[in-house]
Amino acid sequence: MPSFRALLRQLSKRYDTLQAFADALGIAPSRLTRSMSPRGLPFDINGCLKLAKAMGLPPDQVLRAAGKARTADLIRELYGDDPALARLSDDARELAQLYMAIHPQFADIQRAVLNLLRLVQPINTAHHRKAPAATRHPASAKNHADDERLVRDA
Repeated sequence: MPSFRALLRQLSKRYDTLQAFADALGIAPSRLTRSMSPRGLPFDINGCLKLAKAMGLPPDQVLRAAGKARTADLIRELYGDDPALARLSDDARELAQLYMAIHPQFADIQRAVLNLLRLVQPINTAHHRKAPAATRHPASAKNHADDERLVRDA
């Protein structure tokens, strides 16, 4: 794991100037220069998360480089190994984590879960948009009365 200063130096090579790098991070060039100096301090947690987002890096990697391992551990505990999960709602993240935890031996269960979600999607779309029948998915339009009953009884 590189130091925070080494990480910044490595990432700065993506830009023609330090000004451009600072602009990409949304910080003052002087703050960037101070953090890159031998005695400079790393960013605070918010700055580390902005850096991770701007550079497309896992947040825990940037936080660890900045010496914030406890915060990195907490983020990994909350959001798992996949940083994309951090952008999901709690329910969606739980659903994704549960789905990913299904052992490959049970591929038929994974397919059944996907099929169930695909089955519910037209009902969900019809319920939220109340689109005219002609613009709905054909399966949804054909079974519209059943869809409405299912939504009403849910």
